[in-house]
Amino acid sequence: MSSDLLDRAITLRQQGHIEESRQLLFSLLEGTESKGPIYLNIAWSWDNQGRETEALTYYHLSLEEKLTEEDAFEATFGLACTYRCLGELNKAEDLFIQLRRAWPDALEVIPFYALCLSSLGKKEDAIRMLFELILENPPTNALHAYQKTLSTYLNDEYPKP
Repeated sequence: MSSDLLDRAITLRQQGHIEESRQLLFSLLEGTESKGPIYLNIAWSWDNQGRETEALTYYHLSLEEKLTEEDAFEATFGLACTYRCLGELNKAEDLFIQLRRAWPDALEVIPFYALCLSSLGKKEDAIRMLFELILENPPTNALHAYQKTLSTYLNDEYPKP
């Protein structure tokens, strides 16, 4: 696989050319043994379009392949968030627990985990988790990167009166 072509596919996705990016990613699957990062980027392309059902398959495929530590985190995190969006809350919770154990410094997981807990009726646990995050870790770049997404979820799940 050409890393230049993978980088090009990523850039296309980030620029909003999702279909073109995904076509390039699918073409990269042929003739390469390193499919994990490609599957992960295909999953993200579906996620970027709000098509979590399609993304689910590719998160699973990516996790069956050899991934860097960062990509393994991103694939597991993406899968947990996708399960949450699809209402498979127990599966999501199990993955969020796994994420917190394997990557305890990945603070960006906490708000999404709290959303999952809240949906499971564990609102006190969710609130406690968020307060601990805020108290122990003032807002960081890791959280800032997800600010828009989290604001959307917050407004969807807890509309202002």
